[in-house]
Amino acid sequence: MEYLLTSVLIIVLLVLAWIDFKTFLLPDFLTLPLMCLGLISISLGWLHWTNFTSSIIGALAGWGSLYLLNLLYKYFKGIDGVGMGDAKLLAALALF
Repeated sequence: MEYLLTSVLIIVLLVLAWIDFKTFLLPDFLTLPLMCLGLISISLGWLHWTNFTSSIIGALAGWGSLYLLNLLYKYFKGIDGVGMGDAKLLAALALF
């Protein structure tokens, strides 16, 4: 199961890299399922890369840090500075 999940993760990351390169966007229809897959796989013990608690803390810290960075940038510049797709992708990677 671990090899299958690793393969899916790599393929989705490659697709996201291509989309981001072409459009500068990370679509929710790929990042949100990746987050769910990471959460499910770590919850059910399909992956042994880290434990459940560390995954959740990492996802919240990663998403929260980019969210706060975006809030600060928006406060000073008046526009979004970091797309939240980046934050969702960071959270998904932390869950894995």
